Amino acid sequence: MQIKIDLKQIFEKEKQPEFKGTYEIDPKDLGIPADVGEVKKPIKVNVHITKNPKGEGYKITYNIEGNVELTCSRCLETFDKDLSGEHTLKLQNGLNDDRENLREGDLSTYSLEGDVLNLTELIREQIILDVPYKPLCHPECKGIEYETPSEEAPNSGSTEKENSPFAGLKKLLDKKG
Repeated sequence: MQIKIDLKQIFEKEKQPEFKGTYEIDPKDLGIPADVGEVKKPIKVNVHITKNPKGEGYKITYNIEGNVELTCSRCLETFDKDLSGEHTLKLQNGLNDDRENLREGDLSTYSLEGDVLNLTELIREQIILDVPYKPLCHPECKGIEYETPSEEAPNSGSTEKENSPFAGLKKLLDKKG
């Protein structure tokens, strides 16, 4: 179920100076693509929204608590990445997505659907932005281990050169020549 917050209701009809709330978003509602990662447990979100005193728009500060399971791009092992962090954005109505030139302030602005904030979609986008393009289980990850012949069988006739990934190619080249 999508979590939507009606900001007009909160700030104009109820005359609230600010809004605070805590939500849990179910993994299936986020719709994170499988090639990005997998969220297995609900994501907890603390939200604080204030109306811009200078005019239209709002400021949202939100904290995400949860993990996404990723696959290391070097060793192919799965690991959990902590998504915890505080984020701040400006919320505005009717931003034109077709603009050719973006200003720096546009990068920290989120477009509202009317005066309704789709919190689920905002968190989905933040998770996708937080996932690295090439995730690593740890910075020193060596990747998939390459097996060399054991020292127990020194007379097996196999050398490290023959076990290289290019040994088969070398044999083919030797046969041609």
